[in-house]
Amino acid sequence: MTVQTEFRMREASQVGDALTLNRLKIMGPSAAAALLRVRQAAGMTGLEAQLLANWLASDPANALAWQAVDAAWSDFDTVDDDELLCALREDARRTFERPQRLWGAAVLAATVVAAVVVGLVVRWSSREARQPRR
Repeated sequence: MTVQTEFRMREASQVGDALTLNRLKIMGPSAAAALLRVRQAAGMTGLEAQLLANWLASDPANALAWQAVDAAWSDFDTVDDDELLCALREDARRTFERPQRLWGAAVLAATVVAAVVVGLVVRWSSREARQPRR
């Protein structure tokens, strides 16, 4: 998906924004099909279902884009049954969690170093204050 397509999808799916046939046409067939498929999975209203039907009938390219998105979407219906995809998902999850743990350890280490430095500065300052000046 291109950045421009992603932007168009995000722009059209803003909370409270109503989808219209014109907005879907501006997005282009692929982005509109993806957005409509997500909305369908979330539960379409009657008006959204009618909009989908109108959009599909308005251009043969829309129907082709819908078929492609629907086929890709249905590939994910069997993900839990696929051993390889489950392993890839678990590996991605572990990879994502690892940097968060490292980040937490780095913050903890920085806090300890800062506390030690502040402690040394305070101790050195108090020692200097107790010594008489010459």
